[in-house]
Amino acid sequence: MTISLCFHHIPLNKISKTNIINSNISITYVFAQMFYTGGQSRDGPFVSVPLIENRGWKQEETKEPSLKGRKHMNRYIAFLKVLDLNSITKAAQTLGYTQSAVSQMIQSLEKELQLNLIRRSRNGVVLTEEGKKLLPYIERAVNEYHQLLEIDREILGLEDGLIRIGTLSSYSSQWLPRIIKEFQELYPRVRFRLRQGDYTTVPEYIRQGSVDFGFVSPDAETVKGLETIFITEGSHSAILPAGHRLAKRKRIDLKELASEPYIQLETGCLSEPIEMFHKLGLQPEIELRMHDNFSVCTMVEAGIGVSIMPDLALRKMAFSIVAIPTRPVIKRKVAFAMKEKKALPVASRRFLDFFMARFSELN
Repeated sequence: MTISLCFHHIPLNKISKTNIINSNISITYVFAQMFYTGGQSRDGPFVSVPLIENRGWKQEETKEPSLKGRKHMNRYIAFLKVLDLNSITKAAQTLGYTQSAVSQMIQSLEKELQLNLIRRSRNGVVLTEEGKKLLPYIERAVNEYHQLLEIDREILGLEDGLIRIGTLSSYSSQWLPRIIKEFQELYPRVRFRLRQGDYTTVPEYIRQGSVDFGFVSPDAETVKGLETIFITEGSHSAILPAGHRLAKRKRIDLKELASEPYIQLETGCLSEPIEMFHKLGLQPEIELRMHDNFSVCTMVEAGIGVSIMPDLALRKMAFSIVAIPTRPVIKRKVAFAMKEKKALPVASRRFLDFFMARFSELN
């Protein structure tokens, strides 16, 4: 997208909001630079309003407003920074310019407006009367300009973004296929990269920066210090071979399962079924430890042992096994974790919001 700023002088008493419409984006961008022409005009004081010219969406040309537009706005940004720090030298250091460059920006702005905006004193920088009148308009212009850039970055990020998700097998097989498909129908150029892990490794991926966010248990110790967004709470069921002696029960006490050969689904630092066994003072007879849902179900079907699996993981599983609720009920909390949502790439933030808005339909 190419954006250029040009200034048109119009009477103050005739100024109106300029609506800039690009595709489905509508931005109200108002910038009034009031200046006196030196004589009394019958139309009153004049203002300069930068009009933003849309030259079409041409991502391949540039991802920022045009150089001319940036140069215009940099002068106003520098002017505000000088006032904020009460020093041209400090403003130059903060903005990464030389002192002479900032001085030239201020002089260029004053020359264009034909006004003195500030004067130097032993105590720093002081606004002139004309500068005081212009200040609120310049502040508003800079704020609107930053909002314009944010919207521009958002559009570009959604046109060509990469969303990196840390996930567990049940979420990647049951929830993500449909929601990714629907999201890509809206944003076809957004790509996804999934990295499978568990309650220990997914938070590590987030901290390392190899994923933007991931599915976690908010109860796990490994999520401390991360921002979390609660998604839902689900249940577990005991799974047994079809011909097992307990297969016709409506509910199964964990005490009865504790004496059976047990196939444990490895989920990292936290296993809700094992936690519940220990809470009841029980220790299951662990026969095997497996890292994926499919393998656990295969072992149970073969009669090697029993297990307890999340209900979500058992959907669409075509095995000769039975799933029976446990007593007591074993819950599983699910959340998204990230370093900080507001620091995520635009595409990832949008996907999180999209997922949460559509989640009720996934269940």
